[in-house]
Amino acid sequence: MENLVIPTPEFSLKLPISGHTIRYRPFLVREEKLMLTLKEAKDNNMVLENLKKIMQLCILEEYNVNDLAYTDFEYLFLNMRTRSIGESVDLEVPCSSCEKKTPCSLDLNEVSEAISNTELPETSIMLTEQIGVIVKPLDLRHAGVALNLTEKDQLKGVALFIDKIYTKDEVPTFAELSPQQQNAFIDSLSMKHLTKITDRVNEFPSLSAKIDYTCTHCGHSGSHAVEGLENFFT
Repeated sequence: MENLVIPTPEFSLKLPISGHTIRYRPFLVREEKLMLTLKEAKDNNMVLENLKKIMQLCILEEYNVNDLAYTDFEYLFLNMRTRSIGESVDLEVPCSSCEKKTPCSLDLNEVSEAISNTELPETSIMLTEQIGVIVKPLDLRHAGVALNLTEKDQLKGVALFIDKIYTKDEVPTFAELSPQQQNAFIDSLSMKHLTKITDRVNEFPSLSAKIDYTCTHCGHSGSHAVEGLENFFT
């Protein structure tokens, strides 16, 4: 009997943060079914871990998915989803006036293009005349930790985005400092410093979009922000 296995297409994609070009295949039916169950899950860490497993299967080279920046992970997922399921996603958008939901469609190619066209921000930030930091986008391996920390302790969460601290004499890598040194530096930050860092980090591209809608119930026109991988599953 001839081989009845359908060949799987392969694609390549340049990632916006690392600049690395990665080879991948689309999701198969078994992986799409798992994503449908994840869409209803309430445990964000569990959803993230399962998505990493799915995407690792779809990467066609020796590349650890945990080494991706979180934005690169989102961008790769979006393109895998587009190649596998389709170029748009149907959503029900809550009206800001009557709170009832209106069906809308989001063009994923536009979302992907917006991410790839976003210019990366300057990563160096002077906090005082003598001390500055170099920030970095969130690493995928720390994404679950970041979710819990930023909800409970924004000051501790910002540590995940610091790559280096620099003075006129030295530029230590933050991760190589002892926990005591890291904590001492974070605890010395003022709200002004914290705002400087978070504002710069927020300039990195991320998976988000705005949908303009006209409510089918009350006629109100508005826009709705769509964020989070779970909104782009199906």
